[in-house]
This record gives sequence, structure tokens and C-alpha cells, in this order.
Amino acid sequence: MSPARFPGEGLQQLQLALAREARRPVGSSRIDRCGAKRGRTRLPNDPAAQPPCWCSTRRTPMAPLPASEPYELLETVDALDARKVRFERNRIRLPMGVEGTFGIIRHPGASLAVPITDDGHVVVLRQYRFAVQARLLEFPAGTLEEGEDPLDSMKRELGEEAGYSASRWDSLGPMLPCPGYSDEVIHCFLARELTALENPPPGDDDEDLEVLCMPPADLDACLASGEEWLDGKSVTAWYRAKQLLGL
Repeated sequence: MSPARFPGEGLQQLQLALAREARRPVGSSRIDRCGAKRGRTRLPNDPAAQPPCWCSTRRTPMAPLPASEPYELLETVDALDARKVRFERNRIRLPMGVEGTFGIIRHPGASLAVPITDDGHVVVLRQYRFAVQARLLEFPAGTLEEGEDPLDSMKRELGEEAGYSASRWDSLGPMLPCPGYSDEVIHCFLARELTALENPPPGDDDEDLEVLCMPPADLDACLASGEEWLDGKSVTAWYRAKQLLGL
């Protein structure tokens, strides 16, 4: 998804991307790494024979997003390009008529996946984040390259960060992680029918992470314990995944 060239275009691009995701065919893949380590038994391929929680309770597309309410850009006062993002200070007129100078981070967008193994475990990362100087429990995710399709980006990131490929993908919709100061949109997906990669592609040099697998109840307990920093994008995606899976 290319950067927006005018206010409101980002929403149009997002809606087109979601439409493409809904029509995207499924690829091919087989087993998962974490389950193989525990000697697990594969779930049957017939959905009717699978546990109820594995049968989707929502097969229709999600409702369309609300229409955009563009502001009027009066002047870009300052701008600074950084790694994959752009910092701007703009004088704008809000839809309510108020004028002011506001800072905004222009972001190319990102993708996130909730990976589920065949034996029902959730693949999560414990990743160091320098901005908060802490290790967070979060799902595999990554920033889109210029012009990159969100699902293609997530397939790449799943291999680099978690060491898996997936043959079944479902859209969990978009989320806005920090709308008070950024136009970033994160495209969320559910990834199933995982295959452990024998030779995962290398990730970024600055990635410091550990790949974990846990039952859904354990993940819920971690998030509710108060002992973990809550990663907003991951909590949102997990909520959507549980809706889709009927958990």
C-alpha cells in the first residue's frame, strides 16, 4: 500500500487492500514446529470433525469502515524523514472549523499475524523494544515496504520472525494503533495450517526476540495477570482472532 498523497486517500487504499485480502486464494503448507516438538496429533482436515472452537463463527465479510472526514491542510511547517516514517508539523483546519498546528507521524502501514498451530497453540514472540526498554509479548508483525501488499508482507514477516509459513489466511481487519499522532494502519490476519521452515529467512539485525507457543488459556492468563506490558496491536488482534474462532 503506497503512502497517502492527500487526506482521506489512506482510508481508500485501506478499503481496497481489505477487498483484495478477502479475495486472496489460499496457498499450500503442512505442519507446525511447536506441535511436532510435543508429538502432537494433527486435527482432522474435515471442519465438521474438528473441535467447535476451530470452526469459524463469522463467515461473512466485516462491515465497511466509516467514511473518512478529511481535514484541510493549510501548510506543512516542518518535516523530517526517518527510518520508514516521516515526522510532519502541519497547520490544518479540522472538520469542526478549528485551525491549529499539529504534529503527525506519516507511516507506510504494517501487518500482523495471529499464528495458530494445528494442535491449537498460539505462536507469540517475546521481543525487545528499545523505545520502552522492555520485552513485550506480541504477535509477529512488520512494517510494509514501499508498494508492498499487506498479506505478502505478513507472509514474509512470519517466516523471518517466527520461522513459519502458513497455508490458510483470514483477514482480521485493520486497526489504528496510535491515531492521536500517526496515520499508521495495521492489517491483522489469522494464520493457520503452519509449516516450520527448515531454513527461515534472516530477519532484521536489530531484532531481539524469542519464539514461544502457548495454549490460548495461557495467553489469556498472561494478558490478564498484570505482569506483562500490554501490546495494543496484539491484544486487539487476539480479540478479533477469538471472535473468528469462536473462543
